[in-house]
Amino acid sequence: MKKIIFKYLLTFLVILLITVGFWGLVYSFDTRLDYISNSIFVVNGITFVVSLILFSGATRFMIGVGYAFKRFFFTKKTIEEYPYFKEYYDEKKDGYVKNTGFLLIISGFYLLVALLLAILFINNL
Repeated sequence: MKKIIFKYLLTFLVILLITVGFWGLVYSFDTRLDYISNSIFVVNGITFVVSLILFSGATRFMIGVGYAFKRFFFTKKTIEEYPYFKEYYDEKKDGYVKNTGFLLIISGFYLLVALLLAILFINNL
């Protein structure tokens, strides 16, 4: 249980640091609700989409696209190493992490915070 809590907390803090870094880089730490909301949304929108792709199992499609590109651009080498997609897939599939449910939850929480800050900003105009 402690390991799970540590994993969630560490992920939460890393995403927070990336968000603060983006906020500082793009908005120079100007404390306006729309700037903070935009920073949270940009970082966590990307995180949410990537973790959703991994969680849904669409990685097979991405591995297939990678194989197609390799087969098109490096035909001879790819055919020698992986004559069939199944061989390529069997080698690459273990490198893709699919247990990203915790990342979906954390980035979803951040997106909810970004939405609430945006609503507050719009209501105060």
